Amino acid sequence: MDKKEMTFGFLGEELKIVRGTYANGGGVSLSVTSTDGEAWATLTVNLLPLGQIENGHLAIKTWSENVAIVEVLRGTDFFTNTGKRIQCGHAKAEVWRLKEPYTINDIPTE
Repeated sequence: MDKKEMTFGFLGEELKIVRGTYANGGGVSLSVTSTDGEAWATLTVNLLPLGQIENGHLAIKTWSENVAIVEVLRGTDFFTNTGKRIQCGHAKAEVWRLKEPYTINDIPTE
């Protein structure tokens, strides 16, 4: 299956979502990069080792430097916010899942 580009505009830049793997626990990580590979943001937080996230769901960092980019992503057809929240240090991560036709394995790797 072809990798599905998840691209969107932000502050005049064309950005994309790429997939990686957390070293601790092997969970999926999602990052935002420019189309030429420049890192912009880490979208997810690693809660898999703590057993706090269901399979197929993503813990999204919606605070600090991610606030503006998350607002843009809420307006795309990439994700659904499940309404669940998970404590992550002093903040709460939102639990999102991918909308069809996107699957984790379809997202290009870093």
